[in-house]
Amino acid sequence: MLAISNWINGFLEIFEIKTSHFYFILVLIAILTSYMIMKPVITWIVSFKSTKLLTYLMSSLVVMLSIFIMSLFVEQPFDIIMFKTLLQAISTFGIVLALFYTIVTVIKKA
Repeated sequence: MLAISNWINGFLEIFEIKTSHFYFILVLIAILTSYMIMKPVITWIVSFKSTKLLTYLMSSLVVMLSIFIMSLFVEQPFDIIMFKTLLQAISTFGIVLALFYTIVTVIKKA
């Protein structure tokens, strides 16, 4: 890992690129890649008219962004324990939501 860090630092020095610009480009590439991967998935979800799943995904995204933004303004920085708890809560909510709608569907068909 140290070798990669040294290589990146050497690359930045050779081409006289600021570290902040490098991170900006890296994040931009990550966003573009994520967009290219997520577009077919979202198209597939929309084709099934699964508003419940899209609502769950969007509400989870809003909660995650809200917590990240709030952590910028409080003295307690966002740490790994908080991130783990956030992911566990979102996963638990998703499982409960899926079970609820599965039970509702089974009851309606019975």
